Amino acid sequence: MSPTPTAVPPHGCRCWGELRHGIDRGELELHYLPKVFLADGWTGGMEALVRWRHPRLGMIMPADFIPAAEQSCLMRDLTACVVDAALTQAARWRQDGLPVQVSVNLCVRDLLDGGLAEMVGRGLHRHGLLPGELMLEINEAVLADGPARGAGALAALAALGVPLSLDDFGTGSSLVGLRRLPVSEIKIDASVIARLFDGPDTRLIVKSLVDLVRALGIRSVAEGVESPDAAGALAAIGFDAAQGRYYCGPLDPAAATTWLAGHLRPTAARPRHGGTHPPRARKPGGRRQPAPVRRTAADG
Repeated sequence: MSPTPTAVPPHGCRCWGELRHGIDRGELELHYLPKVFLADGWTGGMEALVRWRHPRLGMIMPADFIPAAEQSCLMRDLTACVVDAALTQAARWRQDGLPVQVSVNLCVRDLLDGGLAEMVGRGLHRHGLLPGELMLEINEAVLADGPARGAGALAALAALGVPLSLDDFGTGSSLVGLRRLPVSEIKIDASVIARLFDGPDTRLIVKSLVDLVRALGIRSVAEGVESPDAAGALAAIGFDAAQGRYYCGPLDPAAATTWLAGHLRPTAARPRHGGTHPPRARKPGGRRQPAPVRRTAADG
């Protein structure tokens, strides 16, 4: 059983030094949050969520150390560590007959790293994975920061063929600029999903957003789904996929493997490229037809 996550955030230069040692000593570990397709109930991806198993403080959640890393020179090494761990797990699942797309979160600072795409490309090659077996999630802050913010890195990743997801959408930025980003997926923030039952106007706004991104060839994912009523409403609105504790919370690698064994589409029905409906990288301003979803009986 994992220790209870600490509520004591580490601060200052001491945190940077300890985090540096933590990266070197392999104290970072990944848990995985399933992404479930609403049309058929099968798992379409696993989002990698980093944790720091500190030898003295116990399990530290990302909100308590990622901000410190973003303010230091550690972010590049931390991102490289997480990407490599996620690709290692994806390759292991593929070898075990459980091919699934794994997604990794990037921060805005990562997009300013001119070597990001090269690092990702080397990792894919080293682990024998196709670009579509990895998805990189970027925060919607890139919209607020202007079209030039990280444009080079985003273009390089798109050229590599790695699909991009726009995370936490709906927390502040407008739709202006969305079409210019080479994203294949947007994830509607949990705070927006929680307001679905506030009234018909809110639901109409969310449905309009889902319809709009579908017209752009972009897949929509709902975050923070906590109840069957919410799941049903999201399916009726037209969301493609969802995440949240109604389906499953974050799982350690062993538990995630067990989950996939019972919730991946049967092998004979899977696409040959390795993921379950993984979206292709979309060029800025382009339009991608959403991948067709075969309806089957939902698992369990």
